[in-house]
Amino acid sequence: MKKVMLVCYGGGHLQLLIPVMKELEKREQPFVVLALTVAYEQCKKLFPQQTRRLLDYVFLFEEDLESIKELGSELVIDNHNPDSGIDLEESIFYLGLSMHDLLNQYGVAKAGKYYAEKGRHCFLPIFSMKKILNFEQPKVVVSTTSPRFELSSIYAANQLKIKTLQILDLFGDITPLPSSDYLVCMNDSVKNTLIERGLKESQIFPFGQPAIEDTVRNIESIDKMKLRKRYVKGKTRILLFASQRPIEYDTSGKFSSYLDYQSVNDNLCRVLGNIETKFDIKVLIRIHPNERKEDYELLLNKFDCLDLNLYESLALADIVVTSASTIAIEAVVTGSNVFTFSYDEQKYYPINVFKEKPFIFSNGYKSLEFKLRYFLANDKKEKANHIQFLCRDSAIHIVNLIEGIKNDN
Repeated sequence: MKKVMLVCYGGGHLQLLIPVMKELEKREQPFVVLALTVAYEQCKKLFPQQTRRLLDYVFLFEEDLESIKELGSELVIDNHNPDSGIDLEESIFYLGLSMHDLLNQYGVAKAGKYYAEKGRHCFLPIFSMKKILNFEQPKVVVSTTSPRFELSSIYAANQLKIKTLQILDLFGDITPLPSSDYLVCMNDSVKNTLIERGLKESQIFPFGQPAIEDTVRNIESIDKMKLRKRYVKGKTRILLFASQRPIEYDTSGKFSSYLDYQSVNDNLCRVLGNIETKFDIKVLIRIHPNERKEDYELLLNKFDCLDLNLYESLALADIVVTSASTIAIEAVVTGSNVFTFSYDEQKYYPINVFKEKPFIFSNGYKSLEFKLRYFLANDKKEKANHIQFLCRDSAIHIVNLIEGIKNDN
């Protein structure tokens, strides 16, 4: 039986693979999925026969089980959130197995040093994944580009000469560079970036991004005119500002520090206020779910805040303004004109893709206001070409690729 094995964490990683698993199931292609941490419960509901968690493989580690549980019981004190929905026993086994691998690879002194410096980020349980893969005997291993067990599954499969496929969530500046036999990315621009970084053209397939494509379908299914009547009259266009925690990055693209909310509020109030006064524009604000409305008090005193979900928010918007949120991708794919910007023209901006078309990038607040004014004064109405930016039917193309890989083995 030529089986596929998928390995994934929860959140966006799982959302990326769900359409692929649905397509595999539709074609009656055999697969199993190792659903890690919070991915398990959702995955189990969707694919009850195919879903596994780490505890399902506990029998493979009987020889070291006492040590693994002891290590996990120590680590779980600082690493388990009882509100996460993750079973405590699963957390103990997950953490213990990860640390057991680390100790086997580096010894007590080095492993302790690495864990003290990086916490769970230092885990790379390749040996454990080898045991699981040897048991499952898949022909292809599929994962996203998440660290720890996902990355370990690719490394382990490569060492066992099992074909590997990674699905890239966003752009080509990812670290570490993907090491799978095959790589699916969003579009030709991302493919070219990966080639420039040393990957072979023959291993990269610009098939799109399944999770974003699902979001686009949900947005396109909304009755936009009915929704607009709740917020604006006539043909007034809507400018949506989508917030995110304001961050400063160093020149390597890594987190440096958080920026002051007061400065962000002051500058955005001025820029967006000037635009709303000058043009027939309604400014609406969407606060990121992980931020507090209190942090944008000044902005929300001036403009209305949207209490809508992501799909409805983007269905409303003609123009989207955001610094570096991934909402920019979903917005441009669904036809909004998207303005990205840096908070400070003197500081490093980490996302090169957002500096290029179809995005309209501004280096600082002064540039942002100028480009918005120019755009609106010239009555620009062209829509971003989502076909070029994001291919459709990505899950179908990905499963076609998987079938081709399986048949070649």
